Amino acid sequence: MKSYTYIGSELELFRAAKNWKDYYYQMIRHHLGAEVLEVGAGIGGTTQVLCRANHLRWVCLEPDPNLIDGLRAEPNLSAGCDIRQGSLAELPAQAPG
Repeated sequence: MKSYTYIGSELELFRAAKNWKDYYYQMIRHHLGAEVLEVGAGIGGTTQVLCRANHLRWVCLEPDPNLIDGLRAEPNLSAGCDIRQGSLAELPAQAPG
């Protein structure tokens, strides 16, 4: 994968947007299945709200290696979160089933 560095500055701001994230969760929760791939997990602010105990598997995919370090160090992420650095193209293929 080519080196990728996220240049945005809004991740900390959106981490604190608890009301918006709770509203967002209420709108999409019925669409979240047992297995979820979160593409662009950033610093985990949205993951903390969406990833609940009722998921069998939650994969946080983030291309920026600097943000991955923060995700892995985040104590509020569910133990069930599988944090991976990379892109969709780099994920291993898995047969449906």
